[in-house]
Amino acid sequence: MGNKRKLYSTVLASIVSVFMLLTLISAIASAAEETRLSVETGEVGEPAIYGDKVVWPYWDKIHLYDLKARNDTIISMPGPYYAAYPAIHGDKIVWFFYNMYNPKDGYGLYVYDITTSEILITKNVSDWTYPDIYGNRFVWTENGNIYMYDISTNIQTQIPINESASNPVIYDNKIVWVGQRLNDIAIDKNNNSMSRSDIYMYDLSTKKETRISTSGRASNPAIYGDRIVWPDSRNLDFGTGMGDIYMYDLSTEKESRISYSERSSSPPAIYGDRIVWCDWHNNIYMYDLSTQKETQITTSGSAMGPDIYGDIIVDVDFREGLPTGDGYLCDIYMYNLTAKSIKPQAVFTSNVTSGNAPLTVLFTDISNGEAPTSWYWDFGDGIHSKHAMNATHTFTKPGNYTISLTVENAAGNSTATKPDYIVVTDSNAPVADFNSNVTEGYAPLTVQFNDFSQKVASRAWDFNNDGKADSGDINPIYTYATPGIYTVNLTVSNENGTDSKTATINVLEPSGSSGSSSSSSKSSSSGGGGSPEPARNVQVKEISQAFITNGKPAKFDFTKNATCVVYIGFGSKRTFGKTTTIAEQLKGKSALVSELPSGETYRSFNIWVGNGGIATSKNIENPVVCFKVEKSWITDKNIDPVSIAINRYNDKKWEQFPVSLSGEDNQFLYLTAKTSGFSSFAITGTAKASSNETVTRVELDYPETINENNKKNKDSQTEQKEIQSTSGFEIYCGVISLFAIFLYKKM
Repeated sequence: MGNKRKLYSTVLASIVSVFMLLTLISAIASAAEETRLSVETGEVGEPAIYGDKVVWPYWDKIHLYDLKARNDTIISMPGPYYAAYPAIHGDKIVWFFYNMYNPKDGYGLYVYDITTSEILITKNVSDWTYPDIYGNRFVWTENGNIYMYDISTNIQTQIPINESASNPVIYDNKIVWVGQRLNDIAIDKNNNSMSRSDIYMYDLSTKKETRISTSGRASNPAIYGDRIVWPDSRNLDFGTGMGDIYMYDLSTEKESRISYSERSSSPPAIYGDRIVWCDWHNNIYMYDLSTQKETQITTSGSAMGPDIYGDIIVDVDFREGLPTGDGYLCDIYMYNLTAKSIKPQAVFTSNVTSGNAPLTVLFTDISNGEAPTSWYWDFGDGIHSKHAMNATHTFTKPGNYTISLTVENAAGNSTATKPDYIVVTDSNAPVADFNSNVTEGYAPLTVQFNDFSQKVASRAWDFNNDGKADSGDINPIYTYATPGIYTVNLTVSNENGTDSKTATINVLEPSGSSGSSSSSSKSSSSGGGGSPEPARNVQVKEISQAFITNGKPAKFDFTKNATCVVYIGFGSKRTFGKTTTIAEQLKGKSALVSELPSGETYRSFNIWVGNGGIATSKNIENPVVCFKVEKSWITDKNIDPVSIAINRYNDKKWEQFPVSLSGEDNQFLYLTAKTSGFSSFAITGTAKASSNETVTRVELDYPETINENNKKNKDSQTEQKEIQSTSGFEIYCGVISLFAIFLYKKM
């Protein structure tokens, strides 16, 4: 892997070079044949390749894929340990392992022999590290120091360096790393300053250290032969971008700038004359030193972490999307640069898919594969359009129209068809729409349906998909007594037509029913989406995505309001790119904790950040959780609002953190707490001692949010000489107390 750059002595030379490079940049590549290597979509890590072997981590496993045999070998980790950052050379693999649930249990390195299928070395280390291997030597860092282990001699050596090191790589007798020297500061054009980070090299044969870069903004090097590549943000103000790829040639002692987008977001990789990297938009680019051409390899907008060997590029890709409850879904893909001609795969979209007649629609070709040379559109109404890449068509009559697009080039053709893709309606026709208060639950399940249809003269509800109308009410209630999956159909009509909408209700077997069984297999008992929580414990989950960049705050908002979690945030010490966070609201106590904390428990929930190992003190700081608590719970349980706290289960014990009031509405209090990290949580409160004392009537200026709920009762309250102490009053006082504490902490 590597980065590339060119350093010129004059401004004129730079301008000329940029112009020459831009004229050489090729169109989006279609000469690379794409193949998916991973069988099951899941949370996988970045791959590495050597020869015909590809390796990648998947939680507690390492996958070893043989490109010739098309065989995937799984190397399993023992106990609660998880694998990360594999590197491969020859017949040996090295990777880092850690205990996800108890970081104090330590870290370590494994070295695996492909030929014998045996673990050669198990080595404990004291720090999170990214190992690399070449031949019988592998390198890593601990506490800023570089260590090398020779497998053939079983001798460990500390490399004598003059700076704090990270991200070491090795090729033959050369070790390259990112180094930071004490009190060595870099300053940008706006006089912003930060610690310098440069590329250094140590030659094992000469025992000499050499400083490779001097920009102070370098990171994540890679080396092949005499060429060292890395990302460098020297051309940007600090914090405004990811930078470009640069290269240093040891044989000529010259530095070159390879990319000019200022948006290279991943460590590069290098093999021979080819350098690959990922840009800000999650697409892979390749630069060929022999032809001086840059080529865009992918267009998915979901690629990360490329590596290259010979004519093969591998990467991790999250194109499968993020369906609710499934977490951050990734796959491993391979691109063969020797492939010549690939037929296009027809894909299209449109600016609208429904509306009243006459409806004008713009259809856009977004086909994959090699670019088409011809297009044929069929609009489903007897009208066709040829040779137009993008087409505009007007549908004059109501109806459902099936659209198809056929694309073709020298390699062949393909057709994409979307049945009933365009729905054209009469402006006076009814529109069916409804929702329900629940879509899943245990039998017997009572469901409240709400009709939001428009222009309705009559309606018919079919709750169990038997073709018979069960109700004509606007907002009916129906009870499902038997477990099963039911299709609900609402049909609405008026003199201008009929419309229908369907939804699914999943009625579960009661939890106490016989016939259920648990499995020790992680894939069958897990909550899914990277969660170690058993699925049977999860009431509801929601996911959120954000881009994590070193030195910038990260915030994950849960906008669907599916759980009690409103958002989480933290400061990032490293760049992880696009990351998914999962919030799981549980039915009761988490299976990951031994017991609940003391007090009344409002909710138990889990928060999982990324693909494991991200949310540690080495990677994040100042973690914050914002959550909401129902006022009805405070009233029903007679909870003292000041006692509400959030508890985190960490290192086999509960930690309690105070909360600050951040807002409220008619239903919820919104509270924020600084925590020690993210894992399993419980929201608790303490019930107040019961009291029957009366209080003299008090004249209150009710806050607006409370006043709406109490407006009808306020007149009767003012007529009484004495009133019983009420839960609403206590909530108000508790909120005032919380707000006072919040202001005190701000001062």
